[in-house]
Amino acid sequence: MRMRRRNNLAPRMEACESVWIHDPEALHGSWRSLMPDCRELRVEVGCGKGKFTVETAEAEPDVLLIAIERVQDALVLAMEAAIRKGLKNVFFVSLDAAGNREFSFYRNPSADLFLDEKQITPEMFENCAVLHFCSVDLVDWPVRGAHRRAIELAKAADAFISFDPNVRLPLWSSPAECQAAIRAFLPCADLVKLSDDEIEFVTGCADERAAAEKLFALGVRMVVVTRGANGSAAYTPSCHADARRRFRRRACLAFRADARRIPALFRTLRLAHRSAQGRCHADAGGPLRGLSRLNAASRSVFLLNGM
Repeated sequence: MRMRRRNNLAPRMEACESVWIHDPEALHGSWRSLMPDCRELRVEVGCGKGKFTVETAEAEPDVLLIAIERVQDALVLAMEAAIRKGLKNVFFVSLDAAGNREFSFYRNPSADLFLDEKQITPEMFENCAVLHFCSVDLVDWPVRGAHRRAIELAKAADAFISFDPNVRLPLWSSPAECQAAIRAFLPCADLVKLSDDEIEFVTGCADERAAAEKLFALGVRMVVVTRGANGSAAYTPSCHADARRRFRRRACLAFRADARRIPALFRTLRLAHRSAQGRCHADAGGPLRGLSRLNAASRSVFLLNGM
């Protein structure tokens, strides 16, 4: 049965912050810190609307329950039920069994669409090391011009530019419009991050290496591909680093860092840099030029839109 779309999903999810774990990777190895005196830790994969989860948490208050659900329209009902019951021994994570998260977006329209290029000033980029942007706000609103202005100023400041297309077709009038907007901005980026299910849509190539070569021809200097539970890969014109991660099974579940989040993106870049040492050049002319500035305390990261 298809889950009915819930009204006001985003604010309802936000109202459940007390039981909603946004970053499960941060709790790896320390889940019991959520309830230090718990008798047992249990994980339920696919809790649905939470009837069994809430009943179990009520019946066994000394057991810590971590409930996983991919579909946020169901998850919000489970979280609301736990909060109504006043339960302190159950927490929820929005992931599927492979560790992938589901994202929901809504616009009516949202305030970010009205960001104007006149609001983007050179002073914002005086100490900027990295500009990161996604395709979510490349729609035909004033914010698209703000992106172009920010990229122009970031390049003038010699900042490293990272682009995560982050394809979200429900936000566009058609897939073709989304694809055209993404492809128009690809030449602006030093690094492009793609998930494995976006490669062909964005580049027209099903093969990772062929897609990377196509992006290099546009001026991109590094391509990072995430493969969900199967790890990730980093490509430059001169080398390729592949990290196929094994599941780290704790309570029958593997969590992964999501490269769409900036801290994890930095970890991916550092890993790729270390893996490619001796084959890639990090000097002024190499594909990883500028990454050393990420560690400079005086430099900042500019996020143009939401992640």
